[in-house]
Amino acid sequence: MNFSLQDQNGRQMGFLVMLADEDLPTQGQCMVKLMLDQENMIHSPSATLLKNLQHQGTLQWQFDGQRTLLTDHNNLILATIREHLLTIEGTTFIMTDLTGIL
Repeated sequence: MNFSLQDQNGRQMGFLVMLADEDLPTQGQCMVKLMLDQENMIHSPSATLLKNLQHQGTLQWQFDGQRTLLTDHNNLILATIREHLLTIEGTTFIMTDLTGIL
């Protein structure tokens, strides 16, 4: 699953790529890629949050029945997804499903 990430003002911030495990489709691995449509946003708080997730490398994700948790290799929850909204430390990004577009 591939998603574009926008801030609350609709500005393009990056992408989230999620791959499900073959034997358990409710969990898998994911990565965040920061890709801004405006270079002057590189030091914005929203960009910093995504940059920090990107630097984590490969993350794990797991659906818990109500939301999807994104965790690091120590199982520390770094972000959550609910209803196409990615939340990191209280900041919400809008996820647009790119299935069929790419």
